[in-house]
Amino acid sequence: MRISEVIDYGEPADVCDALGIEMRKSGSHIFIRCPSHMRILGKEDKKPTNCILTRKGYKCYACGASGDWLRMSADFLEMPYETWHDKYNVAIAVAKKAYPELIPKLTSRNDGDKADFFLTHKELSLIGLAPEKKSDPIKEAFRYDGVDPEIRRKYSDTNKISLTEFIEDDPEHNFIMIIPRIYIRKKQAEDVLSMDKEELKERFPYRWSELILRASDMIETMDAMIAKIKVYLKTKGLDYDKVARECLEFNKELTGQDIPFPPDEGNTEKQAV
Repeated sequence: MRISEVIDYGEPADVCDALGIEMRKSGSHIFIRCPSHMRILGKEDKKPTNCILTRKGYKCYACGASGDWLRMSADFLEMPYETWHDKYNVAIAVAKKAYPELIPKLTSRNDGDKADFFLTHKELSLIGLAPEKKSDPIKEAFRYDGVDPEIRRKYSDTNKISLTEFIEDDPEHNFIMIIPRIYIRKKQAEDVLSMDKEELKERFPYRWSELILRASDMIETMDAMIAKIKVYLKTKGLDYDKVARECLEFNKELTGQDIPFPPDEGNTEKQAV
């Protein structure tokens, strides 16, 4: 079941009632305390006077927040809402309270969900599968081996590629290529964030602040890719931990790079679902 179908299925008032979001009816409108105030303004909305429920979501005239009821729920539950996997987690959390009948449809994946699994241009460029639209200071600051030009030509004609298509085109090779590169880039970003600020300023006097921002963004992007691959493997009845470890081990034999498997990765899937 796609996220767009979940949004069409739900009603904002039903969701508010199930989650315990205070509602107050005035004329033809239903007012709530804006759940996005904390994210946008850094403080809670004290009274249900400025935020109304719309046909499929909400709109706040005080902080400017608006969106569908899934976005509203994410802010109320204080859950991330950036990637497809984030939205999936919110949908599961809300469905448990408001629409339990949706749980089987959300947790059993099918071919109709293939459209949800895409690697974006940003994700592709960070692991060397697409041309970069702007320079990458982290790649410039740390050694990074590029992808074979023939592979770049094969996959860089489009701004995004179906994860299913990419993997099933050459399962063994593409898994071995993509998973180690994700962890290499994530480790580089983590190394930047672990450096002392004065050391960063000394090594990269003109780009140290950009390095910090890009490193944080890179970690989020790599985590999003990992989440997509985990859900994809789950549809195939495969264990992500086992596949990832085998890919990293085989990559070590091929390249000599020893990329340790992060000890907390095995818990991510349990926390997500």
